Amino acid sequence: MATHSLAVPPPTTERGQAIVQACHQAGFTPTVRYVTADIAAQLTLARAALATALVPRTAIDPVAPGIRTAPVEDRPILRLLFAATRHTETANPTTTAVVAALRTVTRQDRTQRLRPA
Repeated sequence: MATHSLAVPPPTTERGQAIVQACHQAGFTPTVRYVTADIAAQLTLARAALATALVPRTAIDPVAPGIRTAPVEDRPILRLLFAATRHTETANPTTTAVVAALRTVTRQDRTQRLRPA
């Protein structure tokens, strides 16, 4: 990634900060060619071979024509996730289930990343 020109979100956004931080942790300062929060625009720039885009896995179809995907697994980008809910006298069962599921998946993912190779 150190040799690629990147299309990244603005550095004032959480995703933009996470990408810059991950690059610095990997030992390089990213070469930013384009700044846009629009993931579709980032993918268009990648498809046109004008930049490399670092986007969430859920934002791209891995079989999209003109795009080659490669997971960045050696330097995971970690983000805090918060659940903002309405304060009520009784808990909403659906909200409780979603938050519990997110906690479970987070613990499983953390355990998988921490396993020795």
